[in-house]
Amino acid sequence: MELTGDRQLEGWCREHGLPLAALLYGDDGYQIQRQRDKLIKMAVTAFPDFNLYTADGRRKVDMARAVDSAVSTPFMAESRAVVLDDLDLTQQSAEEMDRLWRLLQEPPESTALIITVRTVPLDLKKKNGWGSKLRQLCDKIGLVCSFPKPSQGDVARLVLSQAAKLGASMDREAAALLAEYCGGDTVRALNETEKLAAYRGRETITQDTVKLLVEPVTEARAFDLTDKILRRDREGAMAVVEDLLFQRESPVSILFILSMGFADLYRAAVAKRAGIPTAQAQKELGYFGGSAFRYQRALENQRRFSLDTLGAVVTLLAEEDIHLKETGVDAVTELETVITRIFMVLDREGKR
Repeated sequence: MELTGDRQLEGWCREHGLPLAALLYGDDGYQIQRQRDKLIKMAVTAFPDFNLYTADGRRKVDMARAVDSAVSTPFMAESRAVVLDDLDLTQQSAEEMDRLWRLLQEPPESTALIITVRTVPLDLKKKNGWGSKLRQLCDKIGLVCSFPKPSQGDVARLVLSQAAKLGASMDREAAALLAEYCGGDTVRALNETEKLAAYRGRETITQDTVKLLVEPVTEARAFDLTDKILRRDREGAMAVVEDLLFQRESPVSILFILSMGFADLYRAAVAKRAGIPTAQAQKELGYFGGSAFRYQRALENQRRFSLDTLGAVVTLLAEEDIHLKETGVDAVTELETVITRIFMVLDREGKR
């Protein structure tokens, strides 16, 4: 059975009980780990030292040992579990995978085989690939459940809940920024929350605390570039560009995210001037989940610029995107040039 998300998985287990095999994969590492632990708890009701075998799938797995554990009789219990955690198929040999295929084709009735994939994306579409075969075999005898990347809003709510559990105070703006900095990675966001809570103690965790202690993912750094430009911070903007290029981010990708940021501003400005309510504008423009945070930020920043100015910048970025793709010019130089030109457009408005 192919499922999506924790609710469908938990509903399946309530109806059918413990699966012989469960493949949990996707971009929501927190939920994958959470549901993995729930399945282990269902399978291992006593003597975990004897009835639970876990292998780190990020390196080559000794499938012979995993299979031996799977076919063993549970120790003074009805069932046992074998966990291949965060399985990286690229690290496994054909011989080891053949052992896994045989186990999945003839699964023992008293063992739950739980396989998680979090770090390395699982290619389920490649014909005759190991990922496709793994999905088919697990689906045949048990279930396959995907966990899509959560929205930044979901991550922010989880962060606030975690901070409260740790006895820390965090404002909503800080939680939203942390979710953005972590790029929707729930596991990292929760780890960073623990670090922030320990640092601040009883004092409120603010956006400044997040900026001080948390290293943003590349996408967040690119959006930071937009903020530097809006504040007319030339030195800061070029420093962000240097950092992104040092991290091997392509100039085309940086330009794309920069274009997306100014497109957000232009849409928010048009909606605001047309008198469209924020909730309606977000819905009609497709700003759902984590992207709602982008719209809210754009709504705050758009008031500082005229529609003509924002439109001119969006047009400039669109033309530059076409120019980069159609010519063989030096992309780094072009990126730096277009940023300079954006500052010139903004400066013209400042002189009016």
